[in-house]
Amino acid sequence: MRVDSKPQPRGFAVCVRAYVPHDSLAEQSSRKTPGLISESVEVGDFLWSWTVPASQTCGNIREASVSGGHCLGNWKSSLTSLLKVICAVWEAVGTLARVGGPQDARVSRDTVKKDMRGACPARSEQPDPSASVDLASGKSVQAGGPWAACLTWLSPLNTASLGATIQPRSTRSTSLTNHTMTQEFSYFAPGPAKIPEEVLRRLQEELLCHKDTHISVLEATEKTVRELLNVPSNYRVVFMQGGGTGQFAAVPLNLMARTGKADYFVTGSWSAKAAKEAAKYGQVTEVVPRGERYTGVPPTSTWTLDPQASYVYYCANETVEGVEFQSVPEVPEGVPLVCDMSSNFFTRPVDVSKFGVIYGGAQKNIGCAGVTLVIIREDLLGNPLPICPVVFDYTIMDKNKSLYNTPPTFPIHVMGEVLGWVRKEGGVQEMERRCLEKSSMIYSIVDTSGGFYSTVVEPGSRSRVNVVFRGLLSLKGHRSVGGVRASLYNALTVKDARRLANFMVSFKEQHGA
Repeated sequence: MRVDSKPQPRGFAVCVRAYVPHDSLAEQSSRKTPGLISESVEVGDFLWSWTVPASQTCGNIREASVSGGHCLGNWKSSLTSLLKVICAVWEAVGTLARVGGPQDARVSRDTVKKDMRGACPARSEQPDPSASVDLASGKSVQAGGPWAACLTWLSPLNTASLGATIQPRSTRSTSLTNHTMTQEFSYFAPGPAKIPEEVLRRLQEELLCHKDTHISVLEATEKTVRELLNVPSNYRVVFMQGGGTGQFAAVPLNLMARTGKADYFVTGSWSAKAAKEAAKYGQVTEVVPRGERYTGVPPTSTWTLDPQASYVYYCANETVEGVEFQSVPEVPEGVPLVCDMSSNFFTRPVDVSKFGVIYGGAQKNIGCAGVTLVIIREDLLGNPLPICPVVFDYTIMDKNKSLYNTPPTFPIHVMGEVLGWVRKEGGVQEMERRCLEKSSMIYSIVDTSGGFYSTVVEPGSRSRVNVVFRGLLSLKGHRSVGGVRASLYNALTVKDARRLANFMVSFKEQHGA
């Protein structure tokens, strides 16, 4: 690869060689990681040069290392944009050298991270300003003796001010581009679930520097949560650990003290587990009758709700059985409503004011595993059971702004980026429209298959995000119910759903009676 430079008076040529270790490259490229240089790249493929005016040399750079005619440099300046592919993988890897012969320097991640310090070379030690490097052939011209220095910019480098014209050209068929998947995949797993590719690329770019500010990821993410859900001012937003399963205990530990009893809608595996955990801390009543299996939300006429309950609990979407509440259940006045929204958070507008507590693990619709988002009405704070651990105490977590213990910073940041993507795509209203379009596409094929595909979930309780059915291989359902499950979370596109739908039609045509 070649970069031509404009001639500059009193300047000298600098050759930049960017290397990727063969072993690491082969290992990474075999996994087809987005953003990785193609596996056909070899040492020495990438070469740049430009003319640096002599008057700016010592003011902008420092010598860091001299070793056998070549040196290593760590670029953490505006050259990140120029070498963006390499920067994204190797923390702005680069080799700066004025050499007297062919070199075979290889940069490893450990080498790059070394703290290279030194003084700017004396003027007499600099190479002849008229020196040049023939990048097309990879040959170097001797200029001024065996001098080679590793240069690290002390301040952001403006290549325009240096008079450099950046015109990369490949010396072989391989081009310097972000590696993209050679095959498209539709990932229907129930969780951890897919994260939008746009978000993954943004996270990759921000690993070295988060927006060049001292912004708090907790504050930024909370702001986006409040904006997307229109969270009222009398509600607190906290970021906790332990996942949804941790909240099975945290909810009764924080709310059960009022009367010592709670009502639970048990409509699937997750609410059943939550009720079992809550029974350790108080009296739990199941408010809907249990059948042999979970096929839907029973009609309101069968509900038995206690006006003296400390709270009423339900799971908005049961991922195992594919059962979803299509509306918020009505509960006795004054009784707080608690909802596990782990799998359908931010898939539709929510009137937060109807709830006492809403929580959800991030790994299905709003990020990666490691953080749980909890929204709490402030009047419910301050009365935990005496045995409540501090890490599960809503009051302590709120008082300390989710910082009582070390927060899972990166998962919170990922959540913020995913929610930013939701906002950019049109908000929760658009997510709801997409969920309906994707799930309707699959359910219509199930319903018109003449029994080839089937689902036991009642039409009025069918989940928009977890379609559970039977008769298709490779989309294995939960081990407790079997069958097939396609999880259509926000990051799954309509194209993904259409690919599944087309396969289902084709599969039925080939194997149907």
